[in-house]
Amino acid sequence: MPRWRGTVFKYSGDSHSYIPLTALFFLAFFCFAKTAIGVDLSNCVGNLFGSNVVYNLISDMTIDVPPFWPICTSGFTCFCIQGNNVTVDCHGHKITGSAYCGSACEGIGASGNNITIKNCEINSIAWNVYHGDKYYVSNMSGSTSYVFGTTNTTVNNMRSGVSINAGSGNYTNLFGGVGILDASYNRIDNVTGSVSISGGRFNIISNVIGEYLQVYGSFTIQNNTFVNFTLGNRPAYSGVFLWNGQMNTFENFIIRNVTSGITVEEANDNIFRNFIIRNCTRGVYITYIGSQRVNFYNNQVHCNYGIYVDNVYSMQQWKVYNNLFNDSIWVYLPGTMSNYFNTTRQSGARIYSRGPEIGGNYYTNATGNGYSDICNDTERDGFCDQLLWINYGYSGDLLPLSNKYSSPTCAPCNYSQLGNSGVMGYFYTFLCLLTNIVLCNPILLAIVVFVVIGAYVFMRMRSKWGF
Repeated sequence: MPRWRGTVFKYSGDSHSYIPLTALFFLAFFCFAKTAIGVDLSNCVGNLFGSNVVYNLISDMTIDVPPFWPICTSGFTCFCIQGNNVTVDCHGHKITGSAYCGSACEGIGASGNNITIKNCEINSIAWNVYHGDKYYVSNMSGSTSYVFGTTNTTVNNMRSGVSINAGSGNYTNLFGGVGILDASYNRIDNVTGSVSISGGRFNIISNVIGEYLQVYGSFTIQNNTFVNFTLGNRPAYSGVFLWNGQMNTFENFIIRNVTSGITVEEANDNIFRNFIIRNCTRGVYITYIGSQRVNFYNNQVHCNYGIYVDNVYSMQQWKVYNNLFNDSIWVYLPGTMSNYFNTTRQSGARIYSRGPEIGGNYYTNATGNGYSDICNDTERDGFCDQLLWINYGYSGDLLPLSNKYSSPTCAPCNYSQLGNSGVMGYFYTFLCLLTNIVLCNPILLAIVVFVVIGAYVFMRMRSKWGF
């Protein structure tokens, strides 16, 4: 057992094992120096310079007379976190602005790294501002949180709006909508509220319920993915407004009760697929100039106009195929505008009607007597015999879908062409019909093959062993 001897710590039986007590103190300090210190806060104090600190709010607070102008933001801030490895836990307490600072009130600002902010209700304040690396923000409500340039950010359970400015991270359970400005490589999931993005690349935004999605203002909006949106109930506006974005994918949308389901201006190389658009004036509204090489497929449009183009130069090299147009007017094109409304005939799952191949679109209306409903399909291959002119002489669907597909009849033996009459003719016809029944029924064919092989084996065994 060790024992104390003056200012040293000596192990019995070992005269060389001396550890100065001062070394023990330094060792203890090294081990515990980075342990977070707990500090209680009962009022706004402006700048928080400490690192490795957990700040706990123990009361509600009002920004009335800040002690000084914090240096991490441009307004009057209740708390401005300057250190690193800091946690601010409001424990459900409120931070409220006042007439003193008005629109310059800011709840919590931060410019350090590895910051956690949680369980706060911040009201009547212009914004909360965060700068830095490795932020963890959760369980916030009240005013919008502005995230400027943060990286490796994790935000969860926000009951206030979130604005992401030039940052990247993971955002989930946002119940006040989200705005993105020149921010890239963000993963945003489960949003209640509207979404707007102005600048940014490679963002993935999914599972949104709101009024609208706005993607606008810059050709730097590229390679973003928007999936699983339910939008609408905004009668005077569009569900999706796309202006200038390029190479973005929009997938699995339900839009209803709007003027236009999708509005597109000067947007190239975008993909719209698996949309259901209802109760609108225009399913797709293509306006202004320069919207090129847009893919629009596997969609359902139930509106007055399926697609409405108001400028002869608006719709260039669009690929529109395998859609259901259940509209009063399927496509409106101005003047001499030219565009094809089909892809090449190929195997694929149809958006509507039976058949193993895709090509053009299905055109119907509320009374069920649209072009695809009544067109001739003499070959019963699921395609109308004649093309559908959209803009006579300039634009059309070369492979409009029909509802008259019939599976090919299995008949390896054509008894109508045997050319025999009398008893032998009837006999050959019977054999031909029997052949078709067997060959076109896989189960019956398997039974026949099994019986034939069994009989052959039995006969060989009998001839060899004589039983």
